[in-house]
Amino acid sequence: MKGMAKFMNGKRIVAYACAVALAAGLITSAPSPVFAAEILEETAGDAVQVLEEHTDTVLTERAQVTPSDAQQEDDGLVYVDGAVYSGYYMDGAGIMYIVSNGAAQPVTQMAGKGTAYYSAAEKMQKTLPGQTAFVAGKAYTGYCMDSKNKMYYVKSGSCALKTGTVKKGTEYYSYKESRNRKLTKQTLYVKGKVYSGYYMDSKNKMYHVKKGTCTLKTGTVKKGTSYYSYQEGKNRKLTKQTLYVKGKAYTGYYMDSKNKMYHVKKGTCTLKTGTVKKGTGYYSYKAKKNRKLSKQTLYVKGKAYTGYYMDSKNKMYHVKKGSSTLKTGMVKEGTEYYSYKAKKYQKLSKQTLYVKGKVYTGYYMDSKNKMHYVEQGNCTLLTGTVQGGTGYYSYSEKKDCVLPSQTLYVDGAVYNGYYLGADNRMYFLSNGTYTPVDTVLNMGTAYYSCNENRVLALPCDKLYLDGKAVESLTPNGVAVFQKARAVVQSVSNPADSKEDKLYKCYLWIKKCPYIQYRTTMDAINADPVDWDATFANDIFDSGAGCCVSLSCAFAYMAKACGFERVTICSDTKHAWVDIDGRLYDPLFAKDRNFSTNYNAAYTDYRVHAAFTKEL
Repeated sequence: MKGMAKFMNGKRIVAYACAVALAAGLITSAPSPVFAAEILEETAGDAVQVLEEHTDTVLTERAQVTPSDAQQEDDGLVYVDGAVYSGYYMDGAGIMYIVSNGAAQPVTQMAGKGTAYYSAAEKMQKTLPGQTAFVAGKAYTGYCMDSKNKMYYVKSGSCALKTGTVKKGTEYYSYKESRNRKLTKQTLYVKGKVYSGYYMDSKNKMYHVKKGTCTLKTGTVKKGTSYYSYQEGKNRKLTKQTLYVKGKAYTGYYMDSKNKMYHVKKGTCTLKTGTVKKGTGYYSYKAKKNRKLSKQTLYVKGKAYTGYYMDSKNKMYHVKKGSSTLKTGMVKEGTEYYSYKAKKYQKLSKQTLYVKGKVYTGYYMDSKNKMHYVEQGNCTLLTGTVQGGTGYYSYSEKKDCVLPSQTLYVDGAVYNGYYLGADNRMYFLSNGTYTPVDTVLNMGTAYYSCNENRVLALPCDKLYLDGKAVESLTPNGVAVFQKARAVVQSVSNPADSKEDKLYKCYLWIKKCPYIQYRTTMDAINADPVDWDATFANDIFDSGAGCCVSLSCAFAYMAKACGFERVTICSDTKHAWVDIDGRLYDPLFAKDRNFSTNYNAAYTDYRVHAAFTKEL
């Protein structure tokens, strides 16, 4: 309480003194704004009360900005050489103030080189040796941004405009906002400014920069393009058009956004013309990564080529989407091709035959199996005989072949027609394709006999199944077979199995009514050779017959279906058919029991026939 009383007495003394001074007109400086309005109309006595109320505020405000080691009076102002000071002032602790009429505030700003200030420590006027950044009076260290948004790097107050990248989250002092901030993103500065343009760093990597955001350059930069060089500390211009990949001047293969392939050496690009091997590495602009060619590819002026192409060794290729194939075949007169040697498109002066890319000479069989004689690419369809062992190139087989035997050609084509081979089988020969004959050939049909090396004529009608002559059939039997085949073709499909065809024939024959025109023995006695044909014709010609008629007709249809082991069986009163050792009895199958009489095992007397006839 004594201390408080002493403090209050002090307040009164000061207040009183001020009041007296005001009253006497001795105070000439502007009054404190806190109470200036009030004292204009107060008496000296009233002023004592006002000053008592506000003296703490006035003294406290002035005391807060008093530098250490400052020459000062009791009024809290800064004096130098006894006079109230105005200007920059650095106290003994190295804190810089801006002083106005003795009132000091710590400096938070950038002071230019040569700025004068009073050094309390050295008791003399000095000048700043360089631009200096202060924050709260202290010489700053770190990043700072001035009022024009220029970024500086500062060390002990010494400022340098920043050139280079500043990481995201880096703290800096903003003079504009008078507070510390953090960068929201990694930013590139050049001479303090957020940079836009091309920029080459200390490792010669090229960046494309937009508002400080850097991207390693991938792509072509034109000759004369301006960029900032970190190493040289100045703007430069590219001396040549340069390709960069991830910032580096590229060497290797490169595919641009339009899928054009380049060969690049130290950034210098050349559109590729030629073959690039499978597995070759290249940088894909589209994929933004290194890739490998999935297949060997031919490029012409950078594009995967399609068309004809002649390489440096005069080999001709047919190319489709970059995939090259040595040309084998005829290329027409006037066909356009790209010549690697001439480095341009040309046209063939004449129709030319190539084999594996080379202009061909020799015998050549084309895709239609026509034989040519070729000289320097000029082809002529061959007419004449070529000896066995003669070499030729086969387009179909894609290789050199040798004729297995003497061959007759007419207008380049192998003779077409019926051909009886060395295996005694009859074939129909069409353009070199041998098809076994499976039909009846009429008397007088011309055929080429391999054994006799000449064309002959059949002396009579003859049935062939899979090329083999069915010698057991007489001419009447052949005629019946043709009728049977007509039925098979009418009731079945070519794709049906022979079993399915036979069953469909059974369904057809079961509809035929039972009529007996003769006994078995009467027929055999009347015609011992063709009695089976007589009975079969009952069905094929009249549509009705007895069990022997049904069995004989069914046997011929089985033969027409493709079964080889077909036998007509009889006990002289009844007849059935044996096919591949199985029982087929058309009459009993439809009138009695199907399963025991169609494709069935033998279980009764029919296992022992009285007589048989094999077709």
